[in-house]
Amino acid sequence: MPDDTLWAVEPHTLAKHEILRRYLGAWFGIMNRYNRSLLYLDGFCGPGQYKDGEPGSPIIALKLACDHVAALDAATTFWFIDHRPDRIEHLQSMLVELEWPSNFTVSVDCGEFEDVFRRRHDTSKPELSLPPTFAFLDPFGFSGMPYELVARILACQRCEVFLNLSVNSINRFLEHPNDKIRDQILQAFGTEEVLAIPERDGDRIEAFRLLYQAQLENAAKFVRFFEMRDRRNQIPYYLFFATNHPLGFEKMKEAMWKVDPDGDFAFSDRTDPHMEALFADDCSADMARVLLDMFSNAESTTAEAIYEYVVDRTPYLKKHARAALRLLESEGRIEVGDTKVDGGSRRQGTFPHTALVSFVPDAEASSSG
Repeated sequence: MPDDTLWAVEPHTLAKHEILRRYLGAWFGIMNRYNRSLLYLDGFCGPGQYKDGEPGSPIIALKLACDHVAALDAATTFWFIDHRPDRIEHLQSMLVELEWPSNFTVSVDCGEFEDVFRRRHDTSKPELSLPPTFAFLDPFGFSGMPYELVARILACQRCEVFLNLSVNSINRFLEHPNDKIRDQILQAFGTEEVLAIPERDGDRIEAFRLLYQAQLENAAKFVRFFEMRDRRNQIPYYLFFATNHPLGFEKMKEAMWKVDPDGDFAFSDRTDPHMEALFADDCSADMARVLLDMFSNAESTTAEAIYEYVVDRTPYLKKHARAALRLLESEGRIEVGDTKVDGGSRRQGTFPHTALVSFVPDAEASSSG
């Protein structure tokens, strides 16, 4: 945790901010179209700037909304929270230099995220009322981000959470003799099961991430987490995204794939511990193997069902599914109905949603080849 007001930006932070920028570009436009009010919540916002002038997440989000290709007319609130007075002061000095439209409200609070949030929103009530919200929770360490509060946000309609979980810090401090530190970890996970992880055999880091994923899946329909690996192949933390909307889920995955995998950081999706997706330009062969494993025992299925499975249950995108289907068709591994729903003929290599796809058994595919 840096002590100075401003500090040098790390490569993994630049990668994270690029994901944030790309996703918010889609989120603001889509949510503005269907809602009268929006909330962008940055619970650990920092000073808004790094040592060499790079913008922090508050400035990235606000400028992106101001410069959005479609003028945003929803009443949009930007809520920035940080516990350091010096960093809040620096952020405010940057905000006075900016202009935003009259339907934007910028709110800045100094204090611990949990305390500030609970003061404004009475979390003692059975239900929490929030407008459609994107909550970016990016703390140093593991304190101040209790699972109970994350789950309450996700329980609100059209609310999403993008956060990092510092698994390495949790691993170091889980058996700390200070009960307050261990209690912070317990609150972060929201279950005493985390305290039993040191007693188990196996990879503790994997156990932490799988437990947190399971907890988020109790609160959201769609959950993914991504490893952030540096050039030394070490993991600073995991990025988790949770939403109840399939379109938001798809757009976040698109944002992840658009970040340059050959830069300072590489992403590895391990939400499914049995499947690792390397974020490379051509992954059609890997995607084809996934489809064969999933659908080869089915007599037939629609292309739409395949797309839905790929988007909802794998690290890949719909475009990867199409590329894999083209590869499988060229190899004789699938047969595709030639009639579209409108009665027209399907062109080879195209897979409209209603196309019926049959997976050819290995023996038949070999003999036909």
